[in-house]
Amino acid sequence: MFYASLYMERKDQFNYITKSRMLFQQYAVDNYVKVETARLAYIRLNQKELRKERSDILLGDSAGNKSSSGQ
Repeated sequence: MFYASLYMERKDQFNYITKSRMLFQQYAVDNYVKVETARLAYIRLNQKELRKERSDILLGDSAGNKSSSGQ
């Protein structure tokens, strides 16, 4: 969301980032890679919690009530 706010056109304000053409494209790609790297690092470092949440969803509702679903 931070990078999206940088790219946004605003009234009464010249946006140097979007007006720099080829440099803007490289800047956008670099920021995309930075965000995706952070997202993948989160997934890699939190595998146990993510798997637990997924198994809770598959086995029953989030309140901990186990139903016959998944059996």
